[in-house]
Amino acid sequence: MIFTKLKLVNFKSHENTIIDFEKGISVIVGENGAGKSTILEAISFALFKQHTAKKIDDLVRNNADSMTVELEFSSNNREYKIVRNKKSMLKSSIYKKTSNDGGFVHICTGDKEVANEIRQILDIDSDLFLNAIYIRQGEIAELVDKTSAEKKELIAKLLGIDSLEKAWKNLLPFISGYENQLAELKGKLFNSDELKEEYSKKKAELESLKDRGHELEEQIEDVTASLKDISESKRNMEREKEIYDTQVNNLENEQKTLAKLENDKHVVQENLDKISEAEEKITRLDKYVSKLEVYLDFEKSVTSIQRLKKDEEEINNKLDSISNQKAIVNDKKEEYNKFLASDEEINKLNNQKLNLEKQLATAAKMEKDKKELLLHIENERNDIEDFFSRTKDKLADFGLSQDTLAEVEHFNQIEEVTNDYIVEVAESIEKLSGDILSKKESLVEFKQNIKAAQKPLEELNEVDNKCPVCQSDISSDQKKDLIESYESTISENEKLISETEEDVRLFNQNKESFEDKQTKLQDLSKNIVEYKQKFVHLEDDVVKLNEIDENLESKEYISNKLGELILVIARERDAKESYKESYDAYVQAKGALDVLGSETESQYKLNQIKNEIDNHVTNIKLAINQDPHLSGDISPGELQDRIADLKQKNEEFNQLKGFV
Repeated sequence: MIFTKLKLVNFKSHENTIIDFEKGISVIVGENGAGKSTILEAISFALFKQHTAKKIDDLVRNNADSMTVELEFSSNNREYKIVRNKKSMLKSSIYKKTSNDGGFVHICTGDKEVANEIRQILDIDSDLFLNAIYIRQGEIAELVDKTSAEKKELIAKLLGIDSLEKAWKNLLPFISGYENQLAELKGKLFNSDELKEEYSKKKAELESLKDRGHELEEQIEDVTASLKDISESKRNMEREKEIYDTQVNNLENEQKTLAKLENDKHVVQENLDKISEAEEKITRLDKYVSKLEVYLDFEKSVTSIQRLKKDEEEINNKLDSISNQKAIVNDKKEEYNKFLASDEEINKLNNQKLNLEKQLATAAKMEKDKKELLLHIENERNDIEDFFSRTKDKLADFGLSQDTLAEVEHFNQIEEVTNDYIVEVAESIEKLSGDILSKKESLVEFKQNIKAAQKPLEELNEVDNKCPVCQSDISSDQKKDLIESYESTISENEKLISETEEDVRLFNQNKESFEDKQTKLQDLSKNIVEYKQKFVHLEDDVVKLNEIDENLESKEYISNKLGELILVIARERDAKESYKESYDAYVQAKGALDVLGSETESQYKLNQIKNEIDNHVTNIKLAINQDPHLSGDISPGELQDRIADLKQKNEEFNQLKGFV
């Protein structure tokens, strides 16, 4: 894996930093607190989302609302880019370059998806990366202090030896299985001669079975030919039997037909005698049957004339009603129109009245809103002034100078000095972190010095007059001087360790104090932003209060206008009431005309009825001319009796015709 480019936007102390890594070794140099470690932390954050802050929000630069880290690198001759962007939430994406000249193509998005993709690309996890590639400040001493077994384990992990051992263990079951199969195959090959002999026997048996099969196929062909001849003879015999059965059935049917014809001859003769008798009766009834239709037409015309006379009378009454209703409509039309105009004017005035009443109701609500708004403005102003005063006191307690606070008069100034103070505290924290790291490195050096002196000191105590370094002979005084020198070195380094540890404790104590102050200042900065917004809202409320005062000035004019409008509506309602009777009469007459229908249509129906009456009178005259017994004076009872008698004769006539 080779890093090619790193871009940081609002990441801790880096506001907008772009680093292009050239080929070869890159060295990052800078003062304590300049952001060297932050670059390595950004790489760790981009790859594995690993960081040293308490939470991701702490990685965002002060006074910034978003943060972005982009890392470009190559692995296995392929180029990739990781982007982690923090706004309201952290969004992670990874891209791959398809060609040298092409751009990056999106692969996936999401913490889990990106982590899985990185693990497949690099074939390492975050722990291995932190141990092998990225060693944090202060961890070199920890690596030096590890035991031989721990160092061996770490080096094996770095070189992939542990993976090879694991792969070898996993291969052992497969190797064992293949060895078993090899032994089994060798055993089978050992008996190969017996298998060949058995194969020859089986092959001979197969040839014998094939010969027997050919013989059986020839026998089957002979049997099939004999069966075909027998089937043909059977079909011929069945055809002859069918012909014989058909002739027998035909003879029996001819005998039955002859007997039936003899019986039908007698029946037909009897029917001929009855038909002759019926024809004589038909001749006698024919003169009566022809008169039935004349009598029925006569009765139908008389009944129709009676019904049409009633319809004629109803239509004449309807025409009279239509004429009367039309006269009412014409007479009341003018006052009807005045009623509608008055009603329309009242509706118009009522709409104006409703609009004025809404305006009055709005004004009343405005007065209520004004009281509530005044109270709200007063409370907000007191709260803001109290917060402003308390904030300046807190800043003074946190160590901000009184001269600086004396010049602060509004929210923009207090926000600016607070953010500047946060940056100052952050720089102090970063400086203390560098001092602590430096002290810890000194501690490691002091401990190494002690170890370097303890070993020859122990050897001096175990040997007589021998130098532990060059193994040359030394005198007792020289040995004593060496012992005192080593003991002095140990004592001095132990003292330095004690002093340095105390310094580290004090530095940590100061750092914790500054970090606590930083947290409180950040919370205070957020509150300042919140109250700054409240101050803006307070100014908006003052503008809204002025608008309410302007709108309330028109309330008295609206009230007077409403009173005048109520009087006008009352007068218009009295005028409308005077036209009410004529309006009702007009509406009733129009409704009646709608029910009665068209006058022209009624007149047309009356003419049709008169024509039908004339036609029926003509039919009656024709009937009287055809039968002298009919006259215009015949009673209904006598007419019904004659028709009933004729119907009876007609029924008998039709029955006889049907029989014949």
